[in-house]
Amino acid sequence: MRRHPDAAFLQWHLEQYRKHQARTIRYYELLAILRGERGPLPRGEEYHWIIAAMRHHLSQPEQA
Repeated sequence: MRRHPDAAFLQWHLEQYRKHQARTIRYYELLAILRGERGPLPRGEEYHWIIAAMRHHLSQPEQA
């Protein structure tokens, strides 16, 4: 993209993660079932981490 991401772009990106998080988590759960994998199914920890990091970044004042 070759540009510094502004607050509007970061906010849009955060909303995309929030919007698709549940669907993506369910997709990976279904893949695990189809593969016959047993044990704990993925619960989307990576999404929680990404969303928390983006919230933190958005809470910081923008530097020019």
